[in-house]
Amino acid sequence: MRRRSGIAAILAASLVATGVGVAVASGSWTEATIATPRGFFEFCKDKQLDIAGINPATLATNGIAITNTVYDNVAGQPNNDQALNKGWDAFVLGKSGIFSSGITKQILVSQYVEYLDSAKTQPSQIRCKMRTGESLNRNDFQRLDDGTVTTTPWGFGPGTAAGPEATCAVINAQTVTNVDTLIGAGARVFAPGDVVVDPDVIAAIGPAWTTPFDALQVVTADGKLHVRAKALVSPSTTPGNLDRFGGAHYCTSVAPEYLRDVITGAASAPVVP
Repeated sequence: MRRRSGIAAILAASLVATGVGVAVASGSWTEATIATPRGFFEFCKDKQLDIAGINPATLATNGIAITNTVYDNVAGQPNNDQALNKGWDAFVLGKSGIFSSGITKQILVSQYVEYLDSAKTQPSQIRCKMRTGESLNRNDFQRLDDGTVTTTPWGFGPGTAAGPEATCAVINAQTVTNVDTLIGAGARVFAPGDVVVDPDVIAAIGPAWTTPFDALQVVTADGKLHVRAKALVSPSTTPGNLDRFGGAHYCTSVAPEYLRDVITGAASAPVVP
């Protein structure tokens, strides 16, 4: 199993008790990944495994890769070829998906990092556009809005994603575990018991998911640091759902560096009543 020994096992049990789903996948995402180039370029790629309950060995056996497109954090750019992967506007307009052509098979996810500072040295949260497991397990074909059947299937067939479908809170729970391990016995202003992983804040539509959000909050009512996530989930089976919107599982999660800095006192989180 993945990332669930010691503190992680206790945290997983707590999440189950509070109604936050837990998924299991296989990989090597650990505390050592925090603040590394891999952490920046592959965060959402790794989290796709957990969201859909995917074993990397299954992808390798079936010749499927996960491709993570990182959108630059720059001022809005027009959505054209010259502005590919540039800016918030391009990220908002883009969607997760799949690519399947002959032997080339890819799960397409995208990532946008938000920062505390204008120099973009202090990441605060990471937005991931990923795919639902149920859509990846389909092998029938998508339709255009006018009903025309395309040559692109929903997914790659049964068994691609074992599930269960996870919540975005699971991503935050893993980050808490990794940060706790990284800090170890070092100085902190929030003890492990004072860090709470909240259930997902659910967005019903895309514009609600892209609004400003605080992934960390200090709640004065209980004095604890709340780690928050915002989710948008649009199963491909939703009646009346336009195909281009189906199969989306989007998460806004805390950046590991920000959580580490708030716990150790190097940064501050917003304080709410």
